[in-house]
Amino acid sequence: MEDESNANNAALKQYQAKAEFFLCACLQKNNGYNVAMTPGGLLYFNEWNNMQYVSSASFLMAIYSDYLLMEGAKLNCPDGQVQAIDLLKLAQSQVYNNGDVYEGEFHKRKCSGSGVYYYYMSGRYEGDWVDDKYDGYRVETWARGSRYRGQYRQGLRHGFGVYRFYTGDVYAGGWSNGQSHGCGVHTCEDGSWYVGEFKWGVKHGLGLV
Repeated sequence: MEDESNANNAALKQYQAKAEFFLCACLQKNNGYNVAMTPGGLLYFNEWNNMQYVSSASFLMAIYSDYLLMEGAKLNCPDGQVQAIDLLKLAQSQVYNNGDVYEGEFHKRKCSGSGVYYYYMSGRYEGDWVDDKYDGYRVETWARGSRYRGQYRQGLRHGFGVYRFYTGDVYAGGWSNGQSHGCGVHTCEDGSWYVGEFKWGVKHGLGLV
């Protein structure tokens, strides 16, 4: 029984050592063997990275900070000691300062590829990214119920898309630099509609009502 207990303790110490090595790497205090970070301070583990790794790392940091607090201990890293509060702050910093969260792929430390951006208390964008900007065909939703499904270019609605307003109105048609532009159909909640041309967000040119 004592031999089994000793074996379990040895295994736990081994796992703890591995966890602390990883945490020190995330904290940039592992004698050069550190996890890379984006310019904004987000951890990333691969050139094309699924952010599930960052979510798992943040969870581990939060749990381990609780352990350090209960033990009244500090994390001993090769490049210095770390207090529990500093470990918790790093875990919390993996969301944007305004509370927004990005989960998806990175390329050259920028959001690139597929990803989901959660706006704090206001909505989400799910789709493609190029150099930290929305780019491609995807879906954006807002807390009040509005929804856009369509094309983006350099962070703005551009191309063809359908915008469903929370009021019940629907616009389907062309977009340019974030505004309805070109040919489109605007259907109102009361059943009235307009088919025709739009210019920078307003009805302009030929059209039918």
